[in-house]
Amino acid sequence: MKNAPERIFLQAGSHIEPDDDFKEFAADGVVTWNDARVWDGDVEYVRLDLVVAELLRNIEAARLTPFPPGGYVSNAVSKTAHIISREEYFSK
Repeated sequence: MKNAPERIFLQAGSHIEPDDDFKEFAADGVVTWNDARVWDGDVEYVRLDLVVAELLRNIEAARLTPFPPGGYVSNAVSKTAHIISREEYFSK
């Protein structure tokens, strides 16, 4: 699919609490989505293909970098987790 957003946010309004049950909101038909955060309680989803591609790039970079023995994949995963958790990664 062309032009699919890199991330989306599920939205059920400004009154969402951490313990609220998504199924209750969905059953009432009040859940929508947007490609931007609107409310603090919005639930963010990131496209899996982008996360996997970034992870694979970092694993390959780690494979080519002389880390201490046993540190290859763990360093790559750590770097990827840090990158995908930053807001600026998605504003490219």
